[in-house]
Amino acid sequence: MEIAAEILTRFWQITEKKDKARLSKQRPADGIDGRFDIPYINDGETEHLLDVYFPENTKENLPAIIDIHGGGWMYGNKELNKNYCYYLASRGFTIVNINYTLAPKATVDVQIRDVFDALKWVDENADEYFIDKNNLFLTGDSAGGHLAALTTVIMSDRPDLELLYNVECPSFRFKAIGLTCGAFNLDIILNNRIFVAKKYAEFLLGSDFENSPYKNSVSMRDVLCGTKIPPVYLASSAEDFIKRQSDAFDALLTKYNLPHFYRRMGRVKGKHLSHVFNILYPDWEESIFVNNEMTDFFKSYID
Repeated sequence: MEIAAEILTRFWQITEKKDKARLSKQRPADGIDGRFDIPYINDGETEHLLDVYFPENTKENLPAIIDIHGGGWMYGNKELNKNYCYYLASRGFTIVNINYTLAPKATVDVQIRDVFDALKWVDENADEYFIDKNNLFLTGDSAGGHLAALTTVIMSDRPDLELLYNVECPSFRFKAIGLTCGAFNLDIILNNRIFVAKKYAEFLLGSDFENSPYKNSVSMRDVLCGTKIPPVYLASSAEDFIKRQSDAFDALLTKYNLPHFYRRMGRVKGKHLSHVFNILYPDWEESIFVNNEMTDFFKSYID
């Protein structure tokens, strides 16, 4: 394995070890039922599984949230966000928590196709899993925030992007979206000459990433102009190492007069409100505040 790829792989291995230790000490919210490891593509791949969570004793369709986990496009699975999703379900939602194929096995365009295949599954199976298709919301954190944002842009009357990414939009549209500490612009990777960044760019867009047809259609600053995406709840924190990405996206949404609310948490004595803190530690007081505020934002758009 070449050095750059080894560095990236090692970084995510360390992250995985930390996540396992964190998750072993946490307990999901009580009162939630679920259906687990449902294939949204019947190919036997774990990357194409999803979970559905809903409050116990649910008997009718509920407003629903589809969640896309983060992990730098090359790490993680739905288990990372399970406790967070359980909390969201406790707020009166059905939650669809999805896996998708990771880099370098899959480039970003393949990941987007996975997301749209999961949306197709929701479209076809909503009633069986207590999902109200008239009140659907999308969430994502870090790289998942990027995938969620790009998905909503494609779904917002952009046949050019629908064709480019080779996807078919579902019959529904999202009422609003929630993006936590998103990695909205890939320029820092794609235009970086450091050898590790170049390898990362190859993982995300392919070995000939400089000439990839997706290079100029993958970052929000390149695709948002003229697009009417759903209202956005945006969250970050002073200690988020990519907070400037959320700051810039907030400015971009403001520039294009797109409805949104930006919650940028400050520093808290005795706590480290790090990147995606509200997903990592959903039981923290500050996490509860942000997650409640986001779900209240969603509820304001429910029919």
